[in-house]
Amino acid sequence: KKIFPRHMFYTAYFQCDRGITHELVRHRPCSFAQSSTRYCNYSKGKFGNEITVIKPCFFSEENNDTNYWYWLDACKHAEQTYMWLINNGAKPEEARSVLPTSVAAELWITASLEEWQHIVNLRYLGTTGKPHPQMIEVMKPIAEQLQTKYPETFSFTSVR
Repeated sequence: KKIFPRHMFYTAYFQCDRGITHELVRHRPCSFAQSSTRYCNYSKGKFGNEITVIKPCFFSEENNDTNYWYWLDACKHAEQTYMWLINNGAKPEEARSVLPTSVAAELWITASLEEWQHIVNLRYLGTTGKPHPQMIEVMKPIAEQLQTKYPETFSFTSVR
C-alpha cells in the first residue's frame, strides 16, 4: 500500500466545459474555486460580448462531421438567446439558464495527494469505468504533472 504524506496538497487549474467541472466537484474532500455563470455577464466587454465554449474532442469540423455542425449551431443559438435575454432586462443569473454545458469554465482544485490519487484513478485511469473523453483530455496533464513532481507517490502502471 502506498503511503501518502498526510499534509501535502496540490492545486490544479482546469479550463474545460461546465459539464466536466460538474464531475470534478463531486470529490468532496477537495477545496474548489470555480468561475460563476451567475455573476458573469457575457454581454459585457470583459467577455467580448460572447460566450466561450469548449469544443468536444469527439466532434470534428473535418470530414463534414454533422454532429459537430449541429453542436456548433446549438451553441450559437444559446449565445443569441442569452444575449437577447440580457438585452431585454434579464439578470445574468436568470439568462444563464440557457447556457450550454459546453460553456467554458475555470476551476481550481486543491486536494491532498491521497485525494489526487483517487481522482486520477477514477477520472483518468478509469478504475471504476471508462472516463468521459473530455475528462481524460483535461486529466492527462494533471496526472503527468503529479507523476513528475511526486514519482514516489504517483507511479501509475498505465498512463494513457
